[in-house]
Amino acid sequence: EIISPNTSAGSALLIHNLLQIAQRDRFFLALIDGRDSFDVQSVDATTLQHLLWVRCEKATEAIKAADFLLRDGNFPLVILDLVLNTVEELRRIPATSWYRLQRLVEPAPTAFVVLSRHNMVASARTKIVLENRWTLPDLSRDNPGAQLHFKVRRAKTIASALG
Repeated sequence: EIISPNTSAGSALLIHNLLQIAQRDRFFLALIDGRDSFDVQSVDATTLQHLLWVRCEKATEAIKAADFLLRDGNFPLVILDLVLNTVEELRRIPATSWYRLQRLVEPAPTAFVVLSRHNMVASARTKIVLENRWTLPDLSRDNPGAQLHFKVRRAKTIASALG
């Protein structure tokens, strides 16, 4: 789970960097967009050829899409972007759903990344907290992705760190 607690912490930049890596290394990735907010205009056409973009309006739809794609097993990377979904909506996702998704990933050659604004995936073994507070001048620098600041925490210590 990658937690992006600040509005401008860099989750979109991280997604764009992962897309560039997919293009460079010639693999496909799936982006499940929990709020239909991904800006395809900001990505060049050759990079988009490596993307399956699943557009959802609600977190429940996104969870169903993740279940389907993880069962398929044909994507080396599946990203579930729930950063713009409301806390109330995310709280309605049963913990059993996260454990089911974890069980689907364990035997598969797939990495599953959940992006959210809040600590919510109890079954995640590793949590990464993005600590940026980007401004427009920050984004105009060369290679802003190299400026991403984050902390990696074990799942047991994250609850106390985020409250």
